[in-house]
Amino acid sequence: MIKKKVRLAVKLLLLMALIMSPLLLSSNKAEAWDGMPMSKLHVSGNQLVNSSGQPVLLSGWHQPSGSYWTYQSSNYYLNQNGGNRHAAILAYLKDITDTFTSTTAKYGNNH
Repeated sequence: MIKKKVRLAVKLLLLMALIMSPLLLSSNKAEAWDGMPMSKLHVSGNQLVNSSGQPVLLSGWHQPSGSYWTYQSSNYYLNQNGGNRHAAILAYLKDITDTFTSTTAKYGNNH
């Protein structure tokens, strides 16, 4: 029984190595879109900066689930939008987008 598990583990590792090796050997650069050169980033003090020393802002991605569409199952967004679930979802997504894209300090912080 143990020998079968070891053989299976070895086979899986070999399969992963075969799949991953072409990816590791390729010399393609990571680009936001084709044709966009990207300078190297580094840390200067407490800032992430590009090769010209300009601060870089990283933006994230939020994938909401159904429980978030109405503020974690509360009626906050539904009440603001007259019970219209679609309008509540859009209002929630707008608030999230505004929060993620804003560079101003939030929630009493001075960052």
